[in-house]
Amino acid sequence: MSVSEEKKNYKVRSLSLNPCDKTKTVSFVDKDIVGPVDWGLKNHFDYRSYEYSEYSKNNVLCFGLGKLAGSKLPGTQRLIFSFRSPLWKGFFVSALGGAAHVFKRVGVDYVTIEGRSEKPSIIVLKGRKEGYVDVEFHEITENKLLNVYKGYNGKEGVYALSEYLISNFSSKYNNDYRCMVVGPGSLYSNMGATFSATLKNNEMVVGSEEWAGRGGSGSVLYQGHGVAGIVFGGEMERIFPGVDLSDLDNVKDILDTYYNESYIKVIKKRTTKYRYNPKIESGGTFGSNIHCLGEFIPLMNWKMIYMPRDERINIHEKLLDKYWKPFNKESMEPRNWTTCGEPCPVVCKKHRKGQHVDYEPYEADGPLAGSYEIHKTDVSVKKIDTIGIDAIEFGNLSAWILELISERLLSSKELGLSANPRFDMKNFDYEKDSEINANLVAELADNVAYGKTEVCKVLRQGIRKSASKFDEMFKERIKNHSSGYNSYKDFAVYVPFGEDGCIAPTMYWAVGNFVPVPIQGKYLTYYQFGFFDPETLAEECFKKAVYELYSENTGMCRFHRNWATEVIPLLLKKAWDIDIDKSHNEEIIKKMVEYDKKAGIKPSFWDSHRVLDIVAYGAKEFGNMKWWNEFENDKINTARKYWEMFLKSYEDKLGISWDYDYQIKQK
Repeated sequence: MSVSEEKKNYKVRSLSLNPCDKTKTVSFVDKDIVGPVDWGLKNHFDYRSYEYSEYSKNNVLCFGLGKLAGSKLPGTQRLIFSFRSPLWKGFFVSALGGAAHVFKRVGVDYVTIEGRSEKPSIIVLKGRKEGYVDVEFHEITENKLLNVYKGYNGKEGVYALSEYLISNFSSKYNNDYRCMVVGPGSLYSNMGATFSATLKNNEMVVGSEEWAGRGGSGSVLYQGHGVAGIVFGGEMERIFPGVDLSDLDNVKDILDTYYNESYIKVIKKRTTKYRYNPKIESGGTFGSNIHCLGEFIPLMNWKMIYMPRDERINIHEKLLDKYWKPFNKESMEPRNWTTCGEPCPVVCKKHRKGQHVDYEPYEADGPLAGSYEIHKTDVSVKKIDTIGIDAIEFGNLSAWILELISERLLSSKELGLSANPRFDMKNFDYEKDSEINANLVAELADNVAYGKTEVCKVLRQGIRKSASKFDEMFKERIKNHSSGYNSYKDFAVYVPFGEDGCIAPTMYWAVGNFVPVPIQGKYLTYYQFGFFDPETLAEECFKKAVYELYSENTGMCRFHRNWATEVIPLLLKKAWDIDIDKSHNEEIIKKMVEYDKKAGIKPSFWDSHRVLDIVAYGAKEFGNMKWWNEFENDKINTARKYWEMFLKSYEDKLGISWDYDYQIKQK
């Protein structure tokens, strides 16, 4: 068949895998499925996963590449995962950067995993140039898996399992493969992540580590389906039915014409934050955010909201000295930069001392958890990554735990920890106390993953369910506590969803990170500083979700959004003859709400005093005195008024009701 005939007859394919009966099914995909988020929603409605628990074999785990994957466009090679989250409880999506650059060789766009293997399974996928897909299912015992995690080829955890897969399956490929694995944190907790790194000459490339971390994809993969790892690669090439975007000349022609200048120049200008910003002589999410967020950086389990601004400014100056400057010296100056695995001029992956450094993990497991010295935080981040738990979720939980110990609501002994934390900024020793706290977070990660105490086993459920359990276990402690709080939840920071679902917010003091939207903990919300009237915030959050879904549903990296989002419709038209506008993304958001309603999940008002204070003090900090005066007069009822006004406005924008039982009459 000629190339033109192959393009004319090309149909998008999907692959269904069942590790229980070890079967595969290859199917053609309907044309109305534009991208991996569409695919995930279709499957979750078809399988009626909303009728089952998060670890049911019917909670299918879906992943796939976007329509622009396989092109010469930088930033287009993310794999997008979708599943019902064991943390959030609703439909969720998570991204794994760079992996589609290799996955395109399998020859299918989407994968759906159903059923559950009785023993831990490794799935091996290889696309053949003739068009078919080889699939192998390999079982190992859980004892063998645990032994691999404890040490293989000099590595532990997710790195050890990756090495195990390389050793056992690399011979099937011609250096055109990649692995995705879960760690011990996925075996029993709700916070497990899916890990993958670029492979070169059968070795993991330092700094290229990627995670589908938020929401618990690794937990669903293992506990729902018994899958510990997936190896993939092959011989297939990406086909574009229209203009061939794998031809660099075509890409250059389209983008240079659209922007009326060199598209490479446009990309570099619009990705300065993630590559290198000469104004601050730093770059990447860590280098940019630690410098620019200033006194608004979350500290000490979000207790910075109670600190005077000048105190926060002083702490930030210390952070610049002990956190930011060493990063610049060890990463930026020697140009220890790499990519997620695809050719990309942004080289956003900044690393130092063998460790990839991003803002949110180093914030959640650093200043938020009481470590202000980067070399100390290396210890906790490395351990959490090794365990394979979402570093943002776990850092947020750890900060809560360290405060509970310091408030004598839990003891270090109950958590199997070797010392008590230093969780008060008064007389804080930035070197010694940071080391103590970082080591405790690392110990806690190990203890939670392996269930070393009963309290640690409780923590596997996540922060909100753990707090409810602690209210039962230690009711006299909280009843008699000097804070006057009546629940362990009141010290915790999370976005509630449904009866017991939740997720840690992204690491910004932004009211938009706490409001009721279909997916929190990611960037489908408005997370800028400021305190806005609820109607205004609802409009901005809705617009942001629509905007972000252009990236999410096409596998486009968020770091490229400032140049790519506006041109995505043109590229889809040219390459696939697909007409798409914001209405498609609006329908995706509606389907998310419809799914969650079928699952019996609705937005839940804030049930933590710390979260109420983050919102209320935000009004004061960002100068909205109208709302601050109301919060001062009646914090809880004002918060409910604000929250409900936001939800009603968001529903109006979306054109669909969540059927929430409003307690305050809406106009």
